[in-house]
Amino acid sequence: MCAQNNMTVAMPTSPSNYFHLLRWQSHNPHHKPLVVFTPKSMLRLKAAASKAEEFTTGQFQPVIGDASVDPAAVKKVVFCAGKVYYDIEAERKKRGVTDTAIIRIERLYPLPGAELQAEIAKYPNAEKYLWAQEEPANQGAWPFIALNLIDHLDLAVGADVPHGERLRRISRPHGSSRLSVPPSGTRPSRSSWCVRCSRPEPRRPDPLNGLFARPGSESA
Repeated sequence: MCAQNNMTVAMPTSPSNYFHLLRWQSHNPHHKPLVVFTPKSMLRLKAAASKAEEFTTGQFQPVIGDASVDPAAVKKVVFCAGKVYYDIEAERKKRGVTDTAIIRIERLYPLPGAELQAEIAKYPNAEKYLWAQEEPANQGAWPFIALNLIDHLDLAVGADVPHGERLRRISRPHGSSRLSVPPSGTRPSRSSWCVRCSRPEPRRPDPLNGLFARPGSESA
């Protein structure tokens, strides 16, 4: 549905950036639709908090860089959007990782190409670039990111691309849902007439295991 800048799609990760996004939308003279993804779990997440001065100063940031790492020591750059940022940050702190920068893409459409290029330029020694999400590979933002983000970053997608020029995905495997069809001649209850999986969903692997894998243990 997104084409020719006909709308704005955002996933703000902080209350202040969400506030500035709404302010920007109210003053936007173009009057384009705004789609915002805000999971309810972030309402109770203590890490997703903003100081009072962050509301009274500044503006909406389509990209939020990582000020907690030494740019010269960064070997891996992780792009993400939404709540998964806090999961990645918590895991990075837990493992004591210091060579990984996390870049939050707060506006998914239109992609902020200039801002992303400015952030990547801060890490001249980066060797790996990853997109991380909690959704399966065929859901979430990855299908869009794989087609569009590489145009702004001079990166490519594919197993035959060298690691330094390749954008890798860290997520759960491709997922699919199946319809359960009631046996012929039976009348299912009203509650079972909905779309559902025909078998229990297996335990989902943790995508963060691949994000902070030790050298030599990452999948291609």
